[in-house]
Amino acid sequence: MTPVDYKNANLKNQIANVVNGVLRQYRFQSIKEFKAVLNQFNVTVEEVRGQAAGKPYQGLVYAATDNNGKRVGVGIKSSKVGRNVGLAALLRRIGFNKSWMKKHPPSPELKNIITNAIKTAPTKKEFIHTLQSKNIGAVIWQNDSGHIYGVTYIDHNSKCVFKGSALGKEYSAGIINQRYNPGENELHEPVWEQGGNSGSREVSLSEAILDLFSLESVPHPAIDDPEPGNPYGKKKKRKKKILQSL
Repeated sequence: MTPVDYKNANLKNQIANVVNGVLRQYRFQSIKEFKAVLNQFNVTVEEVRGQAAGKPYQGLVYAATDNNGKRVGVGIKSSKVGRNVGLAALLRRIGFNKSWMKKHPPSPELKNIITNAIKTAPTKKEFIHTLQSKNIGAVIWQNDSGHIYGVTYIDHNSKCVFKGSALGKEYSAGIINQRYNPGENELHEPVWEQGGNSGSREVSLSEAILDLFSLESVPHPAIDDPEPGNPYGKKKKRKKKILQSL
């Protein structure tokens, strides 16, 4: 699958190819994990919900990012991307993936690769590079002080996505944080950092609403960044950082 290049023409078609490819090929169990995979191919997604004309609505908005994860160009509502890439279809896919992955646990080889990377890589960036050399993406979620509160592993070999704690405590964010942030001060408000891209911008709620109900998409500034426990809930604004898998 070819990452999106926002400088090239047919941006909507590029985004559609990535979104459809990820939905067909990868097995993820949450919107957050779906977003982590998209980020590997220079695409981001936001869920938006609210009311318009007294009626509730829910939807998805997709957008391109640059190689550092910074959102570029315009957001595109899911109906403009394709027929089967909206929120309802995504949730159905997530349900199917959960059932499938219960019967297909992660391979011992994947765990061994991650274990060796944790033991041998002296920095977060080298940890990400080491896994990347084995065709495994690592998405690290951290706050502005560097405290790591989440990690997602994307196995491009099996096309399966796992949060660290799902693999076991020894692969969790707590262990990664201890390894790369010894003695850190955790008393800071959280933002997120993703091992895939850096400096990604997300969709603001008000402008995402415009995306869903206007004929043309519009550019978006940063969205309210979610707390780790509720990645899509309504929170006050946070800063956000992403770490690119170089």
